[in-house]
Amino acid sequence: MAFTFQVQEVQYEEPGNTVLIGFIKKGEIRGRELVAVPTQSQIPFQSHIISMEVEGPISTPVPASQGSRIQLVLKGCPANRDVLAPSLASSIAPVEPPLQPTVDRSNLLGSPLFWAMWYSLQIGTDEVDGSEFMQPFFGLSNDAVDEFYLENFSNANTQAPWALIRIPLPKGYSLELQFAGQPYCEDRYILAQSSWHSSVLLGYHSGHFALPAFRWQEVMAIGKSVALTSLIESDRLAAPLLFFPGVYLKKDEDLNEIRSYLMSAWKALGVVKSDGIQEMVDQIMDRLTVENVCWQHDPDLGWINDGPYSLRNPSTRMTEFHRENFQKITAFTDMLEEYSG
Repeated sequence: MAFTFQVQEVQYEEPGNTVLIGFIKKGEIRGRELVAVPTQSQIPFQSHIISMEVEGPISTPVPASQGSRIQLVLKGCPANRDVLAPSLASSIAPVEPPLQPTVDRSNLLGSPLFWAMWYSLQIGTDEVDGSEFMQPFFGLSNDAVDEFYLENFSNANTQAPWALIRIPLPKGYSLELQFAGQPYCEDRYILAQSSWHSSVLLGYHSGHFALPAFRWQEVMAIGKSVALTSLIESDRLAAPLLFFPGVYLKKDEDLNEIRSYLMSAWKALGVVKSDGIQEMVDQIMDRLTVENVCWQHDPDLGWINDGPYSLRNPSTRMTEFHRENFQKITAFTDMLEEYSG
């Protein structure tokens, strides 16, 4: 269903997203629709919703009848930052993004450059930026890592194919890490199965993230499943570390067990200096430990959480609820239990 949105106020976030503040005048907001907003230049600004905050009950879709004051965050902003307020914005496209050509970069899983790039935001401390640890952990310069990213994974060119890493799993399943380009700029975790007509987006990293995508136990089970079935050594070694950044840890978990598992996995992968593994693992776990997200097993929907930005939360503010997606995820986690138990 299309919607119109009464814009009462406009703000601009750094590095350059647009925040529309107002209420739904007609219809309902279902997720990440494309929106057209009037500007002073009389050329409408068009962009996708990347997040929203609602005063009052948080559920999707959000109908006009709810009457809530809403903040819609749109990706980017017009060149002159001249969105009109007050004005009337409207949705103009379906929620799902268009199909995009992709290029498979799974052959890079054995490269220290890939892992330095992928974990660059997961290392570092409150006092020292992660870039300062490229040399002591990976033996690489920041310039080399930046050059590798620009050559293989950069999403600045809207016409370029999106890079992805694909890990095959038992029973026709696969997991992808997809580096979505403009206008999304998201690193996505995608679940697919050979008999499905559509894949499931589990979560993504971006300025407005949708996490967590996995439970820690699922990542460990993914590693066991790949180890039992894959003939490709790089897949067997890389799988749990590839998806671990999509996890949130809690202090009441067995962090010593997790730390030991990660240290063994990094040692086996062989891309981190041996004398830097323990410190790097400690930094990663510290970055991914949170207080306010809890998982529970729902008899109908399987493993769900209460994170407001997680796509594994049936009441998330990030997109509309699709029961079919949760059923697919449940079938996937059942497969993991079968192969890793």
